[in-house]
Amino acid sequence: MKKVSLLLLLVIVATGCASTSATSGSLGGGDGASMRGASPTHYRLLSDPRHVREIDWSRPPLGLHVKGSLTSNGFQPAGAIEGRGGFCEGGTDFVTLSDGQFHAASSGAPSGTYVLGCKGVSGGFAPASREIVR
Repeated sequence: MKKVSLLLLLVIVATGCASTSATSGSLGGGDGASMRGASPTHYRLLSDPRHVREIDWSRPPLGLHVKGSLTSNGFQPAGAIEGRGGFCEGGTDFVTLSDGQFHAASSGAPSGTYVLGCKGVSGGFAPASREIVR
């Protein structure tokens, strides 16, 4: 009887340890880190960042864009800037990704997730690099 109880206790402890190690640390906080494992459903085209578009996987987005998902906190990116397009050297202006708003560098320090770059002559935005600042 003692051997069966001891064996049962070992199985319970081993199962508890295995499930704890598999889940601890695998998902981050609410700043988009938990989205890294999820498939993106939308994207924000940087040349026209005001609008979030739904991804049509049969026709991938053209131009520089950021894939992600819509949440209660707005658009949350799921990776770096993708696609092809022109970059802006030394851009200090920025676009906040949650709402797609353009901000001049003189408007203050950025908050939230954003992309540094320049506003183009035609009104579009060109990033300075493929980096998203979190």
